[in-house]
Amino acid sequence: MKLTNLTITPKLGILVGVTLFGLCVAGALAGYLMQREMLEARIDQTKSIVEMARNMAAGLQKQVEAGQFTKEAALAEFGRRANSMTYDKGAGYLFGTTFDGITVLAPDPKQIGTNRMDVVTNGRKLSQEIMEGVKAKGEILLTYEYMKPGTEKPIRKIGYAVAVPGFNMYLGTGAYLDDLDAKLQPIAWLLGLSILGIAVISGGIAWMIGRSISRPLNQLGSRMRELADGALDRDIPGTGRGDEIGAMAATVQIFKDNALRIRGLEQVEAQTQARAAAERRAAMESIASDFERSVTGIVRSVSTAAAGMQSTAQSMTATASDASARAATVGAASLDPGGHRGRVRPCGAAVSRRRARAGGARAGVRGRPGSAVAGFGTAALGARRL
Repeated sequence: MKLTNLTITPKLGILVGVTLFGLCVAGALAGYLMQREMLEARIDQTKSIVEMARNMAAGLQKQVEAGQFTKEAALAEFGRRANSMTYDKGAGYLFGTTFDGITVLAPDPKQIGTNRMDVVTNGRKLSQEIMEGVKAKGEILLTYEYMKPGTEKPIRKIGYAVAVPGFNMYLGTGAYLDDLDAKLQPIAWLLGLSILGIAVISGGIAWMIGRSISRPLNQLGSRMRELADGALDRDIPGTGRGDEIGAMAATVQIFKDNALRIRGLEQVEAQTQARAAAERRAAMESIASDFERSVTGIVRSVSTAAAGMQSTAQSMTATASDASARAATVGAASLDPGGHRGRVRPCGAAVSRRRARAGGARAGVRGRPGSAVAGFGTAALGARRL
């Protein structure tokens, strides 16, 4: 899953989650370090008690060397003093065993003078482990579970023992760790509740921040889609903000202003084109009307002229008919026996030619006015269509 495919709110959620995880790790580490520090303090306390008892044994050893005590008397005195040294409300005590396995120091007087090397505690022979560790390294620190007085189940405990020079024995003490767990538990609860409170507060803040970013962005994106669809009437949301969203809204406002300006120019251009088309149409109609009136006048003039020519042609036809009648009369008169036929015939032929020319002129006059009128009518129709 790519982060680029996630919205702002899930991204902030991931950031908060990683932060909380880091806090949990830090809390667990802090608890561990605190527990370790408390354990180290308890170990140092245990070592201090053992060191104090060993110093007491060293003092008795010096008295033995000075001849004030015998070794057995010094050992008995050391046992008496060490067995009386208790701490932690009697739960803490010293233990000691000679390298021969004889118990010298124990909380129970019945155990003093007995061999407890083979005693098993929760599956472990602690006395043997302590003796082997002291013989090998001079001291030993081990962790085990031991039954604490007044409890029903073993409790985690640490033990520390060292060799005692001159007495051929080891000396040690133990400390229960249940009080450390009891002290650490409220601290762990406090850390857990603190982390939970931080999680709730940071999660709420992250949700509010994501909401304050994603919601205006969604509104701005929706408004941009409306601008792309041509809806320029509504205002641009977020123009009054002072953050990055406000800057984006101001940029979108510039696009809107430019779109409004372009729309105004388009409207002015459309009005100009419509007005020019109307003026051109009116001019063409005026030209067509003037042309139609001119054509109508010409047609009327031609019709009048054609009517006059037709009247002239009729007069000429009448004259030709009269001439033809006269020619017939002259032709009849030429049939007299006096021998004048040859001179009269040419006159008859001339009269026939004049009649033919008169008929052709009359036909031409009758045909031409119609064609002229049709031509002017076609021109007038073409001009009106323009």
